[in-house]
This record gives sequence, structure tokens and C-alpha cells, in this order.
Amino acid sequence: MRKKILLVLFSLLFLISSLAFAGKITIKVNEEMELEQEVEVSEQDKETNVIIVEQEIADGLKLNGGPLLAYMQLDLAEFNANLPEGFASLPDEILLYGGGGLIGVREGSRIGCYGYEGEISSLGADGKKARLKLNYGTFLYEKGIYSTENMDIALGAALGGGQAFLDLTYGNYTDWSKPNSNSFEKTFVFIMPELTLHYQFAAFMGLDLSLAYLWDFTGSNWKYFGKDVNLPLDNLSAPLASLRLSFGF
Repeated sequence: MRKKILLVLFSLLFLISSLAFAGKITIKVNEEMELEQEVEVSEQDKETNVIIVEQEIADGLKLNGGPLLAYMQLDLAEFNANLPEGFASLPDEILLYGGGGLIGVREGSRIGCYGYEGEISSLGADGKKARLKLNYGTFLYEKGIYSTENMDIALGAALGGGQAFLDLTYGNYTDWSKPNSNSFEKTFVFIMPELTLHYQFAAFMGLDLSLAYLWDFTGSNWKYFGKDVNLPLDNLSAPLASLRLSFGF
């Protein structure tokens, strides 16, 4: 599911970005043509102007991608308070891993795609185990609001979807004819506003630090083998911090 979401998002990313940048280049060419018609320019000046324009485009362009780690603080107080007897509480903190990239301009609009996944688990009495796994993909839009030679800051929002899986195992396996576990699944959609700081520490390498809040607005729609069930975990909204190693500029 996550791979399909990322494939669709990357396709949209390259389609939109190619149209956007094609339009910008066309405008610059038209301006150059008008300038050549109005004034006489030497061959040397023409070459100089072309170099300057190309350098301005390169300096303003932003294109990078790479792996990331994310830390999420879930609210599982109600869920842990209602776990069946013998199950240990799940930890509230989850570490996610994944990757993604973006394209745009440093002091302007950027678009990108990201994907994450991770899980937490607990082990209680008599081998009783609880496990919660999350995976999701996002489509990101952000706008650069400040930049220096090696650093820029952006505000943005990500729209995405994913899946959550909850497994409860009631003890050690004994025989295939004696089932001892239950598995639940939830599909969710979310929006995630975020603030990102990028630092370019080498020619084609940088770090992105993002602070965000994932708002799950789908409600409680857990399913047990396709049937709707109620669990004491209505949503997966949570603050999130991520660190990404970016390759590019």
C-alpha cells in the first residue's frame, strides 16, 4: 500500500515540476529575445548575459532527496488503560524511518514526497505481546521564507495517507488449531503542517530538520478481517520531529 502511494505521489511531483519550470524558462527566453530586438549587444556581452542567467537559475534551484529518521510522540493513554489483562502498556514514543525528496526554488515554492514506517511493541505476562505498526506516504508543499548562502527555512504542509496494524498475541504458540492472536487494521488520512530548517554543509550534501504535527482526521475506523470494530484508539494524531540527510542542493 505504501509503495503504491509513493509511486503516485512521485509521478505527480515530476509532472507538476516539469510544467512549472518549463514555463519559467520560456518567459526568460522571451525577455532575452525582446532585449535583442531593442538594443545592439556584442557577442561577448551575449555570452556573459547567458552565463549570468544560467547562474541565477542554478543558485535559486532546490533539488534533493535522501533517507530520514523521525520521532513521534503518540497519545496511547486511553488505549493502554483498556488493554486486556496480562498485556503490558505500549510505549508512547515511536521511531520511524524512510526517505523522500523535493524540487523547487530556495525562496519560493517546493513540492515533494516522503514515506515513513515504524513500530512499537510490549511484552507482558505469559508471553502476551502487543504490537502497533505504522506506515504512510505524503505529498508535500512548502514555501521558502528565508535563506542565506548555506541555510534556508521553509513553512509547509503535507497531505498523506497510511495504514496502522495492531496485533495482540495471547501467549506462546502451541498448536495451529488453537488460535491465540487478533489482528486489527486501520486506514487513515492526515494533514501535517511543518517548519523545516535546511543546512548545506557540503557541495551536494545537507541536513533537513523538520518539526511537524500529524493530524489524523479519519476517526476510529479499525477493522477486524474486514468488519468494523471499536478500539480505544480513535486517532493517531501526534507531534513529529524528523532529520533527513539530503543529497543535492
